[in-house]
Amino acid sequence: VYVALTAASLALSAGYFLTPTYAMVLAVSLALTVSWTPHSPIADSLALSGVRRFGSNYANMRKWGSISYL
Repeated sequence: VYVALTAASLALSAGYFLTPTYAMVLAVSLALTVSWTPHSPIADSLALSGVRRFGSNYANMRKWGSISYL
């Protein structure tokens, strides 16, 4: 699901190269929002799956993820 959403986001973001009218930008942005929004919860779910399966340190992953984001 995560890979499919990423591919859909990539394909939809190419829509910004179309004619830059208000309606087109709005349509592309709305479609991109639908495919991009689930990324964070799915990534957290995958991380928690790794914690359960491999005994990873979730707090450490979140800490370094936040630091790298900043």
